[in-house]
Amino acid sequence: MEVAERYVEFVLREPPPETDQKFRDTLAVLDRILERTRPGRLVIAVLPSEIQVNSLLRQEIAGRLGLSAEDWDLSRPAREVARHFRASGVPVIDLLPAFIEAEKAGFTYIQDESHWTAHGNQTAAAALKDVVVAQIRRLVTAPAVRSGPVVAPAAPSGSMSGCASPCPPVVHLSSVSVGICP
Repeated sequence: MEVAERYVEFVLREPPPETDQKFRDTLAVLDRILERTRPGRLVIAVLPSEIQVNSLLRQEIAGRLGLSAEDWDLSRPAREVARHFRASGVPVIDLLPAFIEAEKAGFTYIQDESHWTAHGNQTAAAALKDVVVAQIRRLVTAPAVRSGPVVAPAAPSGSMSGCASPCPPVVHLSSVSVGICP
């Protein structure tokens, strides 16, 4: 619960003033990344915190902190990021709806950690798959890129951790490496 409490300020309807500065600092870092990225090559995924996803944890923390259901604004982080990048056309993917739905079938976070369970990782992969595949296809067929992907030698052992089956080679596009495991 201690880890989850660190994220409370980001999902309050009326957060403390210092929270807005934290949002601005984070958005400034993302702006610097955008400045160094060629147009059309950045997609931002907003990852939910456990407190946004786990309603039982949220209720427990609300009780300890004296918060009511009306005090929460769970979609605030993704909404702020999307609003910031709307003018620049950077796609923003909010993983919160997928995680809330997945939480009904089992925990997506390891209790009182900021790490996902296997179920959480599968949820994120499924939610991002279509966007990532479309982005890769668009990049490899763009006029500035050679026809077909640039394929690097097979990844060194251990570099594709979590992949139990043999993985295809890693595809390198610009400074992004993508390995696809079944």
